[in-house]
Amino acid sequence: MIDEWRSYTPRQLDLLESAQYSPQADELAEVRGLGVYPRHLLANMVAFNVLCHLRLDMLSPDGPLPFTLPAPTDGLVAPAIEFMLAGLPQMQGPELAATVDVPLVLKLTGPGATTVTVVPATGPGSQLSVVPGSAGSTQIESTAMEFISWGTTRKPWRQLCNVTGDVSAAEPFLDCLNII
Repeated sequence: MIDEWRSYTPRQLDLLESAQYSPQADELAEVRGLGVYPRHLLANMVAFNVLCHLRLDMLSPDGPLPFTLPAPTDGLVAPAIEFMLAGLPQMQGPELAATVDVPLVLKLTGPGATTVTVVPATGPGSQLSVVPGSAGSTQIESTAMEFISWGTTRKPWRQLCNVTGDVSAAEPFLDCLNII
């Protein structure tokens, strides 16, 4: 496995880097089971996978490896959050869309901080949308690193989120959300 990683990683990094520039950057790429993304976000998907699995699954306190890493930085967390937010409307489709009746503000703090609004789907068969900024009275707040944990159902959202406004409007969304 490690030999494969060493062999294929340089080529993968070259491909991900080339996808950051026009014309490839905005070409759409399907990621089976996860949705369709602008090609430039595929690097963010890799950043999400490495950050999430390394920090949350492999290293203590929740994983088996007793190593410590420096505190996460904005440069490490922000790409993972960007991928998660791009995937949020797609990964669960109608199931998740059915849980959102009013705009829900998601305020993430710390490294990777951002504020977005999850906007209800506009009709049957349409997806939620995630737009920059705060456009609603119900707010879900946590750190961005905690969002990676509860947004992937590794930890319960109730332990890591502060919900203000109409809590009953946010609960179905939070109970259903499971970014892969």
